[in-house]
Amino acid sequence: MGGQYFPQLSRPAETLCRRVERVGGLSSATLAGMCHDTARIDDAGADSWLVDRNDDCEVASYSMTQTRSQRWFVLRAALMAFVLWPASAVVARAQDLVPGAYSPAPVGINVFSAGMTFSDGALSFDPSLPIDDAHATVGGAGFGIARTVNIGGRFSSIGVGVPFVFGHVEGQVLKQFQEASRTGFGDLAARFAINLYGAQAMTLQQFAAYRPTTYVGVSLSVGVPVGQYNSTRYINLGTNRWSFKPEVGISRTRGRWTLEGDVGAVAYTDNTNYVNESRREQSPIVALQGHLIYTVRIGYWVAADGNYWKGGRVTTNGATASGEQKNSRLGVTLAVPVRRQQVRVAYSFGAYTTIGGDFHSVGVSYSYAWANRRRSAPDISTFNSF
Repeated sequence: MGGQYFPQLSRPAETLCRRVERVGGLSSATLAGMCHDTARIDDAGADSWLVDRNDDCEVASYSMTQTRSQRWFVLRAALMAFVLWPASAVVARAQDLVPGAYSPAPVGINVFSAGMTFSDGALSFDPSLPIDDAHATVGGAGFGIARTVNIGGRFSSIGVGVPFVFGHVEGQVLKQFQEASRTGFGDLAARFAINLYGAQAMTLQQFAAYRPTTYVGVSLSVGVPVGQYNSTRYINLGTNRWSFKPEVGISRTRGRWTLEGDVGAVAYTDNTNYVNESRREQSPIVALQGHLIYTVRIGYWVAADGNYWKGGRVTTNGATASGEQKNSRLGVTLAVPVRRQQVRVAYSFGAYTTIGGDFHSVGVSYSYAWANRRRSAPDISTFNSF
């Protein structure tokens, strides 16, 4: 679980990309709205564009008391699980590819994360919409902080992060070229995770001797609507709605190999201040992701990543879009430790896209971990074993 405190800092650009690819959220960029130089990107998905008519065009509507060298070793081991939050801000997203999201770490560890992402690719919309040759280029940076804690004798983590996003979207709307650019802060992301089986809360000393086998964890990610939003634009960096993603993750380690699987669902509140004072709703999205990780040495590993998500049909003022998202991405992640720090490099691409963004994405994230020096982590020797 210590692994994915900020699963979105490593892919900052995806926030805008996801709105662009969904038209209506940083995952759904309503290119059609660009007819008036007003657009909006949120977490819906290209399939969320509904068509409204206006005068000019149709608009498609994430202290150990040992020697310094020993301390660095344990902190580096803890960083095996730490992942940066893609600067894409919305932690409660369906498209995440985050290895090690439920990996355990010692209690009392603080982690600062920063990440940058660049994404570029085509956008696919509902066939009924008058949008062709859509393309988006999105970048961004994200920052977050997390802490590992002891809750009921189980390893847990709490983290928050915020993204800064910039992007450009263009395409043919009703056979006319339209484009829009946005720069600013996206929605704040928060995540709480707890291990249910396989890893009790551990001190730094106990974690140094810990050998992972099988563990199960659950988490709740929340997207808080504080990002840049303008109800006169179809493309925005903020979503003006809350999002919630409960998830369960299972991991099994044998030797140097680890196999992980996560299952979750993203639910959204309604945007009651959408364009033209309309109301925008989106059905939940079911998301799956899996990872095969090979550990070279402590903190140094490489992972093959894959995901699939389905759902997210959008309704605007009672009119429901004809399509829904059925997309999948594949990627690879490399993690390299440097004492108490870790650098991750990730690449992913759209393996299958019905409605949304067919992007090639590259992300780099950095994490720094430190422990309290004046007091040691709680002793959990009195807790029952699992």
